[in-house]
Amino acid sequence: MLKTITTLLILIVSVNLNAQVFAFGVKAGANLNKINGKAFNQKFEYGYHVGLITQVKLLKKLTLQPEVHLSQINNTVDSNFNAVYNSINNPNYRKNIDLKYLAIPLVANYNLGKAVALQAGVQYGVLLNSNKSLQQNGEAAFKSGDFAALAGVQIKVWKVLLSGRYIIGLQNINDINDSNSWRSQTAQFSVGFMF
Repeated sequence: MLKTITTLLILIVSVNLNAQVFAFGVKAGANLNKINGKAFNQKFEYGYHVGLITQVKLLKKLTLQPEVHLSQINNTVDSNFNAVYNSINNPNYRKNIDLKYLAIPLVANYNLGKAVALQAGVQYGVLLNSNKSLQQNGEAAFKSGDFAALAGVQIKVWKVLLSGRYIIGLQNINDINDSNSWRSQTAQFSVGFMF
């Protein structure tokens, strides 16, 4: 999946470099995120993201916006973690979760005018943490990737981009067992600058 997305991004960039329909920028912002599933605190917690944006104009009102950024997801394990996963008989499991992903969103912008665009797309996140364990025995608790859908709005003022989007995980990221599903949810707020 990651190879397919990377190949698609390279193809889009190479085809459009000479067509003056290509723009490049940077972005950063805040994540409000949580992991839905038994044994997790169901409250949104803060994280961050920082990365690169490209824009490729496809039609008068349609722009493709591939991105790549480092994205942090924080969450807290609930007090019932041992009850849900009674096979992990260890009171010293990690209670605070800090996951870092290399996120690769592929976003379609439908431009309502010069300033406002509606966004929809997909995102694949590659888990970068070398220690993705909740357990003291070192077994992996989280899968190495997360596939998600996203929707949002983006406002462009001169070369500055202001955006808000909601990202919802489509696959189970639980790597302990299949008895409980864990899915990520993120509200993301960004400021970007196009060169």
